[in-house]
Amino acid sequence: MNGLNEEKLREITELTQKKIQKLFEKYPCINFTSTTEKNSAKIKGMVFNEQYLQELGYSLESFATTILQEGFPR
Repeated sequence: MNGLNEEKLREITELTQKKIQKLFEKYPCINFTSTTEKNSAKIKGMVFNEQYLQELGYSLESFATTILQEGFPR
């Protein structure tokens, strides 16, 4: 990747994961993983913390219930 060797890429990945972990501990966060195929994006995964749900007005329990009953809120 851009001429970087595997060891350097591994170091960058580890550093990035540590930074993301600190952000998730301190702030409301959501992280999407997606791919693009034929001009359309597809969400592969989504991770968010409890603080993010609280910003949206949900508790863990109420969000889980909403997902099961109605799907993801708009």
